[in-house]
Amino acid sequence: SPALRAAAELELRRRRAERGPAATWASSLARPKQLPPPGEWFVWLMLWGRGTGKTRTAGEWLDGEVRAGRTGKQVLIAGRTPSDVRDYALHGAGGLLTNHPDIRHKSSERLLIWPNGVEGLIRSGANPEEFRGFSGDKAWLDEFAAWDYPEESWNNLMFGMREGTAPQIVIATTPRPI
Repeated sequence: SPALRAAAELELRRRRAERGPAATWASSLARPKQLPPPGEWFVWLMLWGRGTGKTRTAGEWLDGEVRAGRTGKQVLIAGRTPSDVRDYALHGAGGLLTNHPDIRHKSSERLLIWPNGVEGLIRSGANPEEFRGFSGDKAWLDEFAAWDYPEESWNNLMFGMREGTAPQIVIATTPRPI
């Protein structure tokens, strides 16, 4: 509702003011379950319902990894379809470009470029072959349970997760059978 949205915006502004301009999303806005698991991990599965902040959480995790220099030269962002990636992962309320306008978007190349030069390849589960050619160590798979070809996409992604010493994948998805 508009009243709840206004109250949430007011709370957001209050938290940002308390923390100062250097505060990160994780330190100022995230709920405890929206923080990455402690220790070493390969897959973080966010199997959460609608409206629980999956997209924002995954996007902020990936952005934080890129900005902190904990990635190789490429990361991967993938969703059910190219339009889902565009509408939700990039331009939705929790989207990367909505919350980080300094990331450049080359839509014709399906590419994001962070200020530090790291490239984010945009792919979709509608075509598993698109995952070929990726060579990185961080990936965000949005609404994975809704993909048409989850197993084929996963298998192709695994070939590309070869950079660095600690590859990580975040899967943010609404519960449903695969």
